[in-house]
Amino acid sequence: MSILKLGKDAMRFFANRRGGPTRRMIECLESRQLLSLVAPTMVSAELQYRYAPYFANNRTKIALIDNNTEEEKYRVEYSADGATGWQAISPDIDGAAGTGSALTAYHELSSAQKLYYRSRAVSGAQVSDPSQVVTFITDSDRALRVTATVAPSATGYAVTLQWPQESESSSSDWEYYVYRRLSTATDWDWTPLNAVALPGSATQFTDQIASGEVWEYMVQRASVIPYGESRWGYAFVSGDAAAVQQRGTVLLVLDQTIEGALADRVERLKSDLVGDGWKAKSGRRRRIFNCQLSIDNCKLEARAAAD
Repeated sequence: MSILKLGKDAMRFFANRRGGPTRRMIECLESRQLLSLVAPTMVSAELQYRYAPYFANNRTKIALIDNNTEEEKYRVEYSADGATGWQAISPDIDGAAGTGSALTAYHELSSAQKLYYRSRAVSGAQVSDPSQVVTFITDSDRALRVTATVAPSATGYAVTLQWPQESESSSSDWEYYVYRRLSTATDWDWTPLNAVALPGSATQFTDQIASGEVWEYMVQRASVIPYGESRWGYAFVSGDAAAVQQRGTVLLVLDQTIEGALADRVERLKSDLVGDGWKAKSGRRRRIFNCQLSIDNCKLEARAAAD
């Protein structure tokens, strides 16, 4: 027997003897019901890019499935690390007429911001437990940073490819495949190097190449979850082939609204270009380009940015 039931039985005893305000209190207790709110399901987050001159920032689209019949609204919360500092997005989402309905909320983001989301069902002062935590996939998330080291071996050169351990999910969610092709290949002529997938805990792979050969390697981090996204990384490798010293000049035009957040990636790109024989120049520009007249006008604007 619940404490609430015992409390009502006790007051009913006194009410039957005395009546008045105590009876009215019992009526209020009996009319009040605790709702069985549950956390929403199928919560997902998608990054939506919005380009100038229309909007300055991107936004997150948060989708969820209404799985309650007694809720009034759904509350979406966000956090910078997915564990602490949760804040609610205002306003709450109105609940649907019945269960199974898809509901949507939007959240404005600062440039290059990465956030995590969860949701709760709300009815008056009652709030459900939170849903699972989700986040969106960005272009940088889809990239796998692969580095290569080359050392002499008995048969030519040993190539060791390395990549960082996945930090946002369990290693059991991933597996790795490694491919290579000659630098002279002109089509999608990748040769798989591992017949059996490497486990998600793997962080390197070693291959052998002959003297004078130049190879391009591709590492795929594949999701074992159906319809999950893959991530890709590449490395261009040789043991002793002559380097091309002068290929020309590359102009990098940087969006000044996100330049700071991309600083480390820009420096790596510059370093890669220089190592590949290019002279890299960069300049900053506001996000809004005056490209209404022609493509040539865009090129002039970009050239002015680097002067």
